[in-house]
Amino acid sequence: MFLSTKKNKFNKLFQQIKSLELINSCPQEKYDEISLLCETIIKKEKNPLSRAYYERKLLIFNSTSKPHERVLFTDVVGLEDIKALVKKNIIMKLKHPEIYNKYNSNKNINGILLFGPPGTGKTLIAKAIAGETNATLFLIKISDIYSKWYGESSKNLNAIFEKAKNCSLSIIFIDEIDGLLASKEESGEEHNTIVNSFLQQIGGFLENNSNIILIGATNYPWKIEKAVLRAGRFSDQFYVRLPNEEERLLMIKKELNNIELDKDIDLSWVANFTKGASGAEISEMMEKIKIELAYNSILHNTTPLLTKPYFQMGRKLLKRNTTEEMLSNYESFDKQGKASGAIIDNTITNVSYGMRKFFKSLFKKKNKE
Repeated sequence: MFLSTKKNKFNKLFQQIKSLELINSCPQEKYDEISLLCETIIKKEKNPLSRAYYERKLLIFNSTSKPHERVLFTDVVGLEDIKALVKKNIIMKLKHPEIYNKYNSNKNINGILLFGPPGTGKTLIAKAIAGETNATLFLIKISDIYSKWYGESSKNLNAIFEKAKNCSLSIIFIDEIDGLLASKEESGEEHNTIVNSFLQQIGGFLENNSNIILIGATNYPWKIEKAVLRAGRFSDQFYVRLPNEEERLLMIKKELNNIELDKDIDLSWVANFTKGASGAEISEMMEKIKIELAYNSILHNTTPLLTKPYFQMGRKLLKRNTTEEMLSNYESFDKQGKASGAIIDNTITNVSYGMRKFFKSLFKKKNKE
């Protein structure tokens, strides 16, 4: 009885916001209510097919960007080269198709690959593209698509594309896409079958629906199957680099908004010692500095100045996850023809290993059935 009541309530709410156009005007309280209802049903439901159905509904709902989450390029610090490329190749083409058509540039914008070190702002760029074009954004992680039930992974992916098709303009952003599309040299037969299925699926949707743009992000572009990088799939590839000194300075200043600095602090010194760090790593360092500052403010009942010792502490805690070898691989991939797939870095852990084990278990289960 409890579960039946929850399902009825869920279905009633879901019908109210079934149209993605209505989702864009749905209040935050309703988002929270329907997400909680769906999670409750999933926990209580014993029927695996029914549970998979509600998991798919929750995936579509939670992956769709909400109005209060809108990001514009003005919110993105640095990355000016990427922003310029994206504006020229994507945003202006979507805003002024008649001018691009005048010069016979009428090819659909379908697949975009953002690659580069972790924490450089690939997800933020995808959000900004959606924000600048007023597109409905679907933020997908590979773990969101996969299901332990055979055949449900394809249904999850298909459901997202079907929802996206019904919007005036949709952007589907898949993070860590290398986990799904590992090269055939690194994968077994079972995984290759999944890759081929995925390529056929996205190929059909993208070719027949010019209102859908697929953006993939990866920290390991050399691990992606070469067929994925051909024209018509992820033919547009943008290298999202580590921030330069000027960009790091802008990031640090933004983090220190309304915080009083000691007059002897030169932020150029801070920007210099953060060389080689990503935007996310710099933000994490600044957060630790601000926590220390806030704690001392409470402890001594004062408003302390941000002095050099705080930055020295932050410098010691700063973590850099991008090695020189990784940077060399990114540069090589960017310069030597991205579709060649010639760059393979054997020093980096194969992130697709766990995925291949997962696929093997699925195929074993299928064979038993």
